Amino acid sequence: MKSSLKGLGMKPMVSEEEIMATWPMATSEGSPLVTIFCATYNHEQYIASALDGMLAQKTSFPFEVVVNDDASDDGTADIIRGYLNGYPNLIQANLHLENQLRQGISPEEHTFPMCRGRYIAFCEGDDAWKSPDKLQRQIEMLEANPECDMAFHPAEKHYFGLGRQSITGYYGNSPRVVSAEEIIEKRYGSIPTQSVIVRSRVAFELLRFMKGQEDKMVADVYRNMLASQRGGACYLPEVMSLYRFRVPGSWSSSVNDINKKLVHYRRRIISNRRMDAWLKYRFTRSFDIANWHMILKILKSPEISDKERRDFYFSYGDKLGFPDRLLARLLLAWPESIDHYRGVREWIRRKTSPMGQAET
Repeated sequence: MKSSLKGLGMKPMVSEEEIMATWPMATSEGSPLVTIFCATYNHEQYIASALDGMLAQKTSFPFEVVVNDDASDDGTADIIRGYLNGYPNLIQANLHLENQLRQGISPEEHTFPMCRGRYIAFCEGDDAWKSPDKLQRQIEMLEANPECDMAFHPAEKHYFGLGRQSITGYYGNSPRVVSAEEIIEKRYGSIPTQSVIVRSRVAFELLRFMKGQEDKMVADVYRNMLASQRGGACYLPEVMSLYRFRVPGSWSSSVNDINKKLVHYRRRIISNRRMDAWLKYRFTRSFDIANWHMILKILKSPEISDKERRDFYFSYGDKLGFPDRLLARLLLAWPESIDHYRGVREWIRRKTSPMGQAET
């Protein structure tokens, strides 16, 4: 099986025996230190690239790969079966015959109970890892910082169909512990899912939180909040993964529709308030800021009618502080002020971002 990560800096695939050769007392029965969780659906073009990046990891500890295919109707499941045959001691999979998410069951609900590792790393089937020492470096930093339950790093963000790239998840140019407040507020942008590792207890707390959630599509956002609440998150500045943005059928493509975006933000604001209570109101100010960002995105969206913008604000703006309410009412009363606001906001972001610019 040849590597599909040519051009991403990864080496050709190696055998299961070669991967396990550097592990102490490596056996098929031993518990891995890390479980790599891969959720996939109709990723025929990308799943081999994702799995190759996982299997190219060079570690001093055992790891496993757990894949959840949500009844893909392309060739994704067949490709996964090929990897199962080649790596029977490293890979296990749920290959569903019926789509579970459409029935309200998230991939995490099916797959987290299968994860045996003390840590869980994430990489969806349309993303990929670029660095063979990603796992090793992140685990070393987590082991050195036992108060942290999460580690992450920046990623290359490839915009599907546009031939454009950027960097996402960049929180500075040196290793550090990022605070829970920064993560809840997305102070320097979103954290790319395929860059994240958490202690496994966080994953099971996420399952408890997600019970009764309307929106199963944004579990990673709440996972990051739960994982950073105790002692922040370990951050490495190197770009070690690839994030494909708005691949057809992905979550990022689905919320491009304005009606879906409205529903999504409504659910997010409600869930943020629930998470605030879950964390015993220790980060209320940060949740208010996060909600304000979503309300502002709706208020400044030209494709949304004035009535929809007003309805959204009056439904969800009740917890905003006085200055934010004042600005919101200005945007509602004077839509032409949005362009001026955007210019000022962009100037501030360029001055305060770690890279001199930040993502929207």
